[in-house]
Amino acid sequence: MALTVWQHFVEACGLHSDRPAVSSGDQVLTYLDLLNAVNDLAETLSGNFVIDDADGAQPVKIAIYAENSIDYILTYYAALKLGLLPFLIDRAFGKNELESISASCGIELFAMSGDQKAFALSVKSAASVPNYSLSILKIEPVQTAPQPCSDTVTCRFTSGTTGSPKCLEFSQKAVVNAAQNWVKGSGLCSEDNILCVATFANGLAFNTSLLATFLAGAHLHLFSGPLSSGRIVSVLQKRGITRLVGFPFLYKLLTEGKKSISTVRHAVSAGAQLGEDIKNNFFRQNGFSISDYFGIAEVGPCTWNSGMPESPGLGKALPGVELAVDGSSAHPAEILVKTASMATRYLNYPGLLESKINAEGFYQTGDIGYLSDNVLFVTGRLGRGIEISGRKIDPVEIENFVRSMPGVQDAHAYAGKDMNEETVIEVSVSSTNSIDPSDIRHFCRQALPSFKVPSLIFVFNELPRSSSGKIRQDELMRMTASAKP
Repeated sequence: MALTVWQHFVEACGLHSDRPAVSSGDQVLTYLDLLNAVNDLAETLSGNFVIDDADGAQPVKIAIYAENSIDYILTYYAALKLGLLPFLIDRAFGKNELESISASCGIELFAMSGDQKAFALSVKSAASVPNYSLSILKIEPVQTAPQPCSDTVTCRFTSGTTGSPKCLEFSQKAVVNAAQNWVKGSGLCSEDNILCVATFANGLAFNTSLLATFLAGAHLHLFSGPLSSGRIVSVLQKRGITRLVGFPFLYKLLTEGKKSISTVRHAVSAGAQLGEDIKNNFFRQNGFSISDYFGIAEVGPCTWNSGMPESPGLGKALPGVELAVDGSSAHPAEILVKTASMATRYLNYPGLLESKINAEGFYQTGDIGYLSDNVLFVTGRLGRGIEISGRKIDPVEIENFVRSMPGVQDAHAYAGKDMNEETVIEVSVSSTNSIDPSDIRHFCRQALPSFKVPSLIFVFNELPRSSSGKIRQDELMRMTASAKP
C-alpha cells in the first residue's frame, strides 16, 4: 500500500534526522527537531482543541489562515497526524472570502495568526495555543455543507468566475506525486537551501516546498517581514540560498534593486505573467534566467525550465505530466494537461472541475500556446479577449502599455459596460502619485488606436491581488462599483 503524506514526512525526518530542515530568522530545526515539534503540537491540539469535537463520521475540517512560519508547517503536519483535514487559505483573503469558504465548505476550526478583530465569522470560542503563535477558533459548521472524498488529504483554494473561492480537493496520491515529481524533474537535492517567499496556501509554494523539500532532505528557509530587494539579497547571501521560490513581484524588486544573487542556482517563478523586461534585466544582472514554470492550481506543476540561457519558453513536461497542444507558433491552440497530481474535484462546486476534463482525462486549461521541441510556450488565454465593433482586443497589451506610464504601479484591463450597456474597455490602476484618469487616457491616446483607449479608468492606492499576484476580480468589481458616479 502506498504511503500517506504523513508517513512520507515521518520517513523523511528519520532519514535526514540530523540535517537542518527548516529555518525562520535565527530559529533552526533539524529534521528530528521538526518531527518532535509536530508530535508535541499534535498532542496539544488533541488534548485541548480538536478531538473532543470530532464525531468520528468525517474528519474535522481545520482551516489554516496564517502567514508562512515554522508554526504553519507544524500545524499542517500535526493536522495530518491527527487525521484532520487541513484547508489552506490565502492570508490575503478577507471578510467576503472567509464567509463564503466557511459556509460552502463547513469549516469547523480555524488555526490563525495575527489580529482576529477583522475576522468576520461567528466564533463559538477562541483560544491561543500555548507556546505557539497561533489561535484556534471554533466555528459553528454548516450542516448541509458537502463532505469531502474519502481519500482527500488537503484542500486549497483558487479564484475564478464563480464569484467566490473554489475549494480544490487533493488526494494523498496527488500531493505525494506533485512533490516527488518536482524533486525528480527539477533536480532538488539534499544540498539545496531553499528560500520560499510564496505563501504555502498557493500551489507554487505548496508543491515545490512544503513536502518536496523534506522528501529531498533539503533545508527550507522562511522569509518574514517587509519585502524589499535589500532584505531578500541579505538573506540569500547570509543563508547561502541555492533555490529561490517566489512570484513575479519578487523578481521585479530584485531587478529594480540591481543586485546580483551569486549563490542562487535556480530562481523559480510561476503564477502571474512574468514580464519580458523583468526576465531580461534579471539575466543581465545574474547571468542566468528565471525558471518560470507552467503550473495550474487544479493540476499542479506541469513544466520545468532549468533557467539556462539555452532554455526558452516554460520548459519541458515534468515526470508524471502529459501535454497536448494542437497548435503552432503561428496558430496557437488551447493547452491540455494530464498530471499525476490533479485535484479530485471542487468540494463546493460539484461537477465544475469534471466539466473541464475531456474524455481522455486531460484538463482544459484555458491557456493557449504551442509546443516546440517539447518545450511549452504560452501566448495568451481564452476568454480574456475584449471584442468591440468586431475588433478583438487583448487586455494584456493595454495593461502593459498603461504600466509604462510614469507614476503607474499596476494596471488591470477588462471588459465593462457603459450607460447604454455597450461593451467598453475599463482599466483599474494603482498609483501613489494621485494620477488623474484623464492623464492616463491622454497617455493612451498618444500611442494606442482609438478603439483601444480605455473608456473608464479607476485609480486606487492598490489593486486587490492574491498572494500569487492574480487579480481578485470580485473585490476589484466591488471597488469600481463604489467608485462609479
